[in-house]
Amino acid sequence: MTNDEFVENETDEEINSYIFHIDTKDKTPNIKSLRLDWEDKTLQIPKYQRKFVWNPKQACEFIESLMLGLPIPTLMFLVDENGNNLIIDGQQRIKTILYFIGAIKPDEVTSKEQKFINFKLQGLPTGSPWENLDFEHFSEKEKKEFLDKTLPITYITLKNPKDLRGIFYIFERLNKNGTILHAQEIRNCIYSGSFNDFLLELNKYPNWRKIFTSDEDICRQRDVELILRFFALYDNLKNYNRPMKDFLSDYMSTPTIRYMKGNELLKKKLLFETVVDDIIIHLGDKPFNVKSKLNASVLDSVMIAFANNLKTIPTDIYQKFLNLCKNEEFYTYCGKSADNVDYVRNRIQMANDYLFGKVENINLKVIRLYDFPVSAGHGNFIGDATATYTEITTDNRKADFAVMITGNSMEPDYHEGDILLVKSQNTLNSGQLGIFFYDGDTLFKKYSKNKKKETIISLNKSEYPPIDIPSNRKLLIQGLVVGKITKS
Repeated sequence: MTNDEFVENETDEEINSYIFHIDTKDKTPNIKSLRLDWEDKTLQIPKYQRKFVWNPKQACEFIESLMLGLPIPTLMFLVDENGNNLIIDGQQRIKTILYFIGAIKPDEVTSKEQKFINFKLQGLPTGSPWENLDFEHFSEKEKKEFLDKTLPITYITLKNPKDLRGIFYIFERLNKNGTILHAQEIRNCIYSGSFNDFLLELNKYPNWRKIFTSDEDICRQRDVELILRFFALYDNLKNYNRPMKDFLSDYMSTPTIRYMKGNELLKKKLLFETVVDDIIIHLGDKPFNVKSKLNASVLDSVMIAFANNLKTIPTDIYQKFLNLCKNEEFYTYCGKSADNVDYVRNRIQMANDYLFGKVENINLKVIRLYDFPVSAGHGNFIGDATATYTEITTDNRKADFAVMITGNSMEPDYHEGDILLVKSQNTLNSGQLGIFFYDGDTLFKKYSKNKKKETIISLNKSEYPPIDIPSNRKLLIQGLVVGKITKS
């Protein structure tokens, strides 16, 4: 199985459509103006950005390069919804400058970084006029010259500040050339709030740390992202759509999530810690180390299955878990293109049904067979909380629910008493068989649509004429028929 957490397959057209939602401006502010912006806090390093990682030699050589007038790569700032400039690319260079001129104060940095405050230039080539000088010991002319130095900066503004997708895609392009932030780091920048703080705190939970096996597992906040992924899929699986990174961003940006407080956070904390504790107890440390690396898709499937069944953990769950990870079908859903909508739902259902004894055969799934028949005027609506059902098993992984046929409108291919296996979806292509809700009836028909009209058609045309849908009436598509179980 791949260790890649998000295997994306967007087309260039999809990516470009997001990039077009971004405005960029190139400016060359001088160091003096950047210092003022830093002091009034309109220039900011995102709260959870990487720490300062340059060594003293790198910092000294960069300052000398500026004094020599050597060209430097373009920096990148993101203008947030409040007009602040977030340093997205160039943190090391900006901090080096701010350290050198004394703009960063001791209480603003870690103890390890305090040695850089007002640092001296050392280790420069022989003959350098600035060797062993700090900024205070520059001549007045040199100080003015340094503060007047300009930096090439690209300012990025989102046309919709709440839509993070454009930022992701432009960063992915830049990352091909070895730059900047990964997905969760970007979310930390843009969607700061109580929920973001909550995720970072949960990430310290001791049993959660036992799940990870290497620095690669936690590189660039992937561990934090996995917590977000668990909550997003647990809360909103029915509305999941690819790509996964957009789904996670949309979830985290929802105001009720982003600024969640009090009891709701406590409930989520209890759920997460209980799930993690039970996984460690029953599956051991590092349980998702499939093929020697942590697999995020196995992790999200099993964690959500545990979350749904905390009170009914079977005694043989460890052996079931081993069987699940060896299963070829599950292997496929957790491998390449793991963010595919059907793959996500199928792997979660496989974990839920098999691990917790709802099916003994790993190749089966549990679906609802609704108790009312289709093609009859009972007025039932699939998905209503009051709709009654029984549970059946099927090996048709595409099926989400089942209904039974009444009447002969779809003969000779489908007969009264046959059970239809249906995939939930609200659109159909012309010519497909579907389940519809129309005029108070739940119907099984063939769908037809062209520029002039929308029609549902019975296969038994001699007895049942087509039903044309007037433009002022609503035809509700409830699913695509993907199979049947015959009455016999």
